[in-house]
Amino acid sequence: LNTNPDGKIYPILTHGRGTEVHSQFFALANNILDEYARTNEPRAALFYSWMKAENQRDKDAYVARMGGARKECLFCGKELMNNSESTAGYYFETSDGNESGFLDSSCFLKLLCRSVFNIKGEINPTDPTLLLLTESATNSLFAFKTCDDSGKQRVDFRRIDSTGKVLTSRLLDFRDHSGGMFHDDKCPLYTLVTATLRGDSNSFRDAFLFVHPVKQDCPEEILQKDQYRGFKALKSQAGSLFI
Repeated sequence: LNTNPDGKIYPILTHGRGTEVHSQFFALANNILDEYARTNEPRAALFYSWMKAENQRDKDAYVARMGGARKECLFCGKELMNNSESTAGYYFETSDGNESGFLDSSCFLKLLCRSVFNIKGEINPTDPTLLLLTESATNSLFAFKTCDDSGKQRVDFRRIDSTGKVLTSRLLDFRDHSGGMFHDDKCPLYTLVTATLRGDSNSFRDAFLFVHPVKQDCPEEILQKDQYRGFKALKSQAGSLFI
């Protein structure tokens, strides 16, 4: 109470007895106490239990995603996740969720050089073209989908940015050899799509492959809750390009 000649502030509890405002606060306090007495479990405890369950579900989902992802590079077979210095530079996942895993950074860059941009011969690590491609690849997303082009099996390739805008679009042919670039001397593009998109009877599934760059020092971060939600949104955007 501060509407008094002295201009002082007095508590309603002790100085406002018999007034209308005292009755209002008394009724409000009684309602709160009655509700508290009827509550077996406080809402704060219910919220804590819900948050605990949500956190456990997030952990279980993360473990499931990590458990289902390949830890060896599809190209060179290198173990990517248990090394003190990881070389995993990209995470891939098919649109139907059947295949997922990590790719060695240099192996994927070689695929882009040879199979996508058709760069021949050995490339010097200091070559400006390679440096430009490396920078571009770490800031781009990639989508691959097999298609039938006039009776010939090809790969519809898209390089997109983080907004879903197409930066590069090409129809790529499978090649029988890659010039000794990989340990098995196979076409890297063929290796990639057959390992991830092959279906029954030597056919390919009606799905596409989405590749996203990751941080080499913590590649598994992309599978954590918030980051994976963003990854799925980008994958969905990429899927609209093939409709």
